[in-house]
Amino acid sequence: MTATDLPGTDLDRIFRVLLPRAREALIASDGRLTPLGATLDNQGELHAAVTMEGAEPMQPPALLERMLASFEAQACAGRIKACGVCYDARVEGPAGAADAIATRLEHQNGESAVIYLPYVRTSAGAFEFGSLIPASETRRVWR
Repeated sequence: MTATDLPGTDLDRIFRVLLPRAREALIASDGRLTPLGATLDNQGELHAAVTMEGAEPMQPPALLERMLASFEAQACAGRIKACGVCYDARVEGPAGAADAIATRLEHQNGESAVIYLPYVRTSAGAFEFGSLIPASETRRVWR
């Protein structure tokens, strides 16, 4: 699967921005990927989405939930037409379960996709990335 296989150009645009940044963030943080996202407003402008930790440090699943809740609020207010978020996940691949960067994409028109990019850490500490694995998942932002 390539980014051009994604339904709709809006989701494709978000995917092309998010996945490379998530790969860079994973490598730069030595394997800890904090969720990162982007939204597409009604005028077609892309905006980076960041979740801020409060006084208490939050784990990535809580940060992911906070980001998705923010996207849902923006969608309900009619301020965005598409969104995407990358986060660390596990996926079943041809060689069994693997760590992966998951990219969840949703559009107000009903299109959605979850795409996994599996990775392994070599004995030398480098990251090797596999092939994209598309999957379906229940929509979260536009229900």
